[in-house]
Amino acid sequence: MKTPFSVYKDKYEFLQMERSPEGILQVTLHTNGGPWVFSNAAHNGFGYAFKDIAADWDNKVVIFTGTGNAFCKDAIPEEVGYLFTHMTPQQVDAWYWDGKRFLTEFLKIEAPVITAINGPALIHGEIFMGADIILASENATFQDATHIPTGNVPGGDTQVIWEEILGPVRHRYFQFAGQLLTAPEALAFGVVSEVLPQDQLVARAWEHARRLAQLPALTLRYSRLALNQRIRKRVLTEAPFGMAHLGVSLLENYGGCEGKPMPAPAAV
Repeated sequence: MKTPFSVYKDKYEFLQMERSPEGILQVTLHTNGGPWVFSNAAHNGFGYAFKDIAADWDNKVVIFTGTGNAFCKDAIPEEVGYLFTHMTPQQVDAWYWDGKRFLTEFLKIEAPVITAINGPALIHGEIFMGADIILASENATFQDATHIPTGNVPGGDTQVIWEEILGPVRHRYFQFAGQLLTAPEALAFGVVSEVLPQDQLVARAWEHARRLAQLPALTLRYSRLALNQRIRKRVLTEAPFGMAHLGVSLLENYGGCEGKPMPAPAAV
């Protein structure tokens, strides 16, 4: 069932959505109108937001961007690790369920997707790297700061999408070295396709979007599907496996199992 824009436009507190008459949807990440800070609300809500966007066929092209001079470089400190020190196994399972749907649902958006990286993309930037056109501002930087640099396995979407973009050898270095890519390095490595002054970034995204929006709707939708079939299959089969490993490492890293001895085996 198609989801009307009016139903989900203001549904997500971390997303501002605006759509033009020709069907170009701009989705801007934010926290209280300022640069976006990753939160448990976003972790829980991204899959649902992407599903709503995908179910609305009036979206001919979708643009994702951030607010101010950062795309995603911070998380709410008091929420980091909370899940694995305070939650029940059932709540951890809900975390696993939501996390498996970040990139899966993002790639189910059948309209072409443009990501305009307006600054550092350090915290879960991989969610938005499944776009068809990726633009970056000159001040943009790229890192997976969420995982190995903080003692956690880079499992789930991150191990799939970054390997797909960087290649296996460069990807392993990127993760284990905690590598920070500048915008020119990202361009040279094929992470992004264009680097622009920050004040020209969103305008360039709209230039691409307006050109695409002139094409027939089925051409746009089926081109998105055809060009992303390989990565969709990889995310579906590989991301849950990696995320399970991430979950175990989070338990160790945040002490979620401390003081809870394993029960004795039942008598045979």
